[in-house]
Amino acid sequence: MAGIMNSNSSWVKVAGSATSEEVLKKAGLDFTVAQEPVFDGLGYQIDPWRNNYREDTRQSLGIVSDKYRICQNRDAFAFIDGLIGPKAEYLNAGACKNYKVNWIQVKLEPREIMGDGYNNYLFFKNSFDGGGAIKVCVTPVRIACTNMLNLALKRAQRVFSIRHTGDIAGKIREADMTLELSEKYLTEVQEDYVRLARIKLTPQQVTNIWEQLFPIAKDATTTAKHNAERQRDQLVRAYNADDLGNFRGTAFGVVNAVSNTVSLETAQPLRMTDSWFGNLFDKVTNGHPLLDKACELVTVGTYRP
Repeated sequence: MAGIMNSNSSWVKVAGSATSEEVLKKAGLDFTVAQEPVFDGLGYQIDPWRNNYREDTRQSLGIVSDKYRICQNRDAFAFIDGLIGPKAEYLNAGACKNYKVNWIQVKLEPREIMGDGYNNYLFFKNSFDGGGAIKVCVTPVRIACTNMLNLALKRAQRVFSIRHTGDIAGKIREADMTLELSEKYLTEVQEDYVRLARIKLTPQQVTNIWEQLFPIAKDATTTAKHNAERQRDQLVRAYNADDLGNFRGTAFGVVNAVSNTVSLETAQPLRMTDSWFGNLFDKVTNGHPLLDKACELVTVGTYRP
């Protein structure tokens, strides 16, 4: 078993797994969750609240209302089996936030833009802390530097919810919908990559973008000024990296530089912590505001002097 497991979180490589049941067992996510009333210090029941807890360890996973219905991991992730085949495979699985959030990563077929390759992944999340329905996130990752190109598109969803269904026909529908939505996003985002690669930028325009991403106010403190300059320098180094040589002087090169800098925050640390898992998943599913702002700057032309 490759990866890490501790009392709060898990992360395991599950490549080669044939079913979600096998994945859950490898990742230690094959536990069941039950629900019980919540009582105050005097022994009075507190309605309408209920405690979701792991049956094997009695660990509390979240306080929810009595309207919340538990969706066990085995049920939440079962429909993913319908995606696995020549074009998709199980890759990683794990948990974060004291096993309140459980996830599975599926690798899709790689694509490329102008000879530059990138892999595509689906992240599936199930939670027991009242976080709601099963979430699915599409994440393209550039192969050359493993940066996440999480572009927020208006034309296609990158994050969507899956309704839990217990019947076989329902699972097939959910698998089909997942493939349809992810394929639409990846098609749209690839078109955006091409469009960004065709937008030419002068060195001065690129500098203007760095300055707008990390502005320095006239009354900025020495520390604030230093931090902004340091962040600008990080962008410059990423932009001038060898792997972006084909895209330097384009909007796609700028977006990749920002994405690469953002991805440094999600690089695997020397010491794994539960907060790292939680922060990583949040950044994967929710994207990063700095990358969204960079995309906006290069597409609407507000970077121009």
